[in-house]
Amino acid sequence: MAFCTKCGRPLQDGEVCLCQAATQPQVTPVTPVQVSSVQAAASPAQAAVINQPTQPNVFLVFFKELWAIVIGVLKTPVATINTYVQKADVKISCTLIGISAFVAALVTLFGLLQAKAQSSSLYDLDNLDLSNITSLYDQYSGTSYTFGYIFKQMCFSALLIIAAAAAIALVIMVAVNTYGKAKATYLQGVAIVSLTAILAIPAAILAYIFGAFGVSFFSAFGGWISVFASAVGAIYIFIGVRVVCKDENKLPFIAGLCAVGAAMARYLIGLMF
Repeated sequence: MAFCTKCGRPLQDGEVCLCQAATQPQVTPVTPVQVSSVQAAASPAQAAVINQPTQPNVFLVFFKELWAIVIGVLKTPVATINTYVQKADVKISCTLIGISAFVAALVTLFGLLQAKAQSSSLYDLDNLDLSNITSLYDQYSGTSYTFGYIFKQMCFSALLIIAAAAAIALVIMVAVNTYGKAKATYLQGVAIVSLTAILAIPAAILAYIFGAFGVSFFSAFGGWISVFASAVGAIYIFIGVRVVCKDENKLPFIAGLCAVGAAMARYLIGLMF
């Protein structure tokens, strides 16, 4: 018989004393934890950011849509205008008209600044009144090129484009719904009018550049470019009206009303300035 070395208690062969069993530490089994679950629990915000898709740039998407319409109208005008008018995207339509108005204002600005510079060169430098240098007067045309006058003419040019577009869109809607036996919306009319800006914008820039050379041939060439853009723009309007008009026999009449609407808009804007 054996005895416990700690307390002296008699033990059987192979038996462990209770005093020694009480002092031994109990080991608790540990459940293994996956690393991925720990990371997910530790940083849920990071996991959500990683899984969230990247949002595209709104302006870049809009520019691509606008550019696709411009290229489509130039390459496949019938199919592109058909889709564009039916959709009647007001953002793209207003953007085209706004760019056309802005370009018209810039062309007016540069033209008046050039005329102002030419007018100032006609002065006798010995008798030049430096106190009134901001107001140059062209003795031949009777125009005082003040900054207020230049800004007024810029606004006139821009408003003329916008007012003409608004008037033509209204005429298209009324004429198509009245005589074309259709139900066109005003936004579709605006979309149709905005098609003219696709060629009118570069034509206005080129016409000014050629006219700035001061050579009669270049000035005439710039005018020919403007006539070309106007003719193509009229055809674009015709194609657009054809999309919403069910009675094609009324298309010439509607086109004439559009021309009258544009002339009336220019006249009314002219009365304001």
